[in-house]
Amino acid sequence: MSTLSEFQTLLLIEEEEKSWIEFTKTSPGKDRLPDLQKLLNYLEDISTARLIIFRNLDLFSQYLNSVDEFRYWEKVIERLNRLPIITIAIIDGACFGVSLQIALACDFRLASIGSTLQSSEVKQGYLPGMIIFRLAKFVGLGVAKRILFMGLPYKVEDAFQVGLIEMVFSVNEEATAVNEFIKLLLPVQPTAIQLTRRLLDESFASSYDETVGHFIAAQYKCMN
Repeated sequence: MSTLSEFQTLLLIEEEEKSWIEFTKTSPGKDRLPDLQKLLNYLEDISTARLIIFRNLDLFSQYLNSVDEFRYWEKVIERLNRLPIITIAIIDGACFGVSLQIALACDFRLASIGSTLQSSEVKQGYLPGMIIFRLAKFVGLGVAKRILFMGLPYKVEDAFQVGLIEMVFSVNEEATAVNEFIKLLLPVQPTAIQLTRRLLDESFASSYDETVGHFIAAQYKCMN
């Protein structure tokens, strides 16, 4: 196990094929951007991790305040979404704003009992970023409207029932729950993961005839 310490607002702990990313203190979004950009550069170019887990997202729960902030953050979120590895968000407490964007960009979400998800931007008169693009793909239009239009805290126990959360655990069972979930994902094949995620995203907007050619090309890349 090794820990990289050149970050100001997060810790990167590497453990064989897994990397744990822990936010270490409350900090404005603009202060976290350099660290997250540096982190993504490392994950894309150097790291051999095939699975990353985000922890302490509650330290990152804050709202964005300008169109430029949304633009900058969406570039970071989309880079995260396109990594050729599996991503997991651990939710423990209130998850809203930027932390909710990160959680929805990850492949899976695990949460402690009593935690909540919330998007109240619409009630404040503006849009909650590209959560609008991602949320309904997980839960359907009805539940997405309920979450976004009402702006109320959404219990993770309810989120589990609609498929937004993969696992709910008690606080003292987090380590066991996460490790058991990770076992279900191994072994991780990076090329197949990246291409499968892309084809799944396309399945919501493309016809079968449009997608089958992309599938054949992707399958050729995986098998060669």
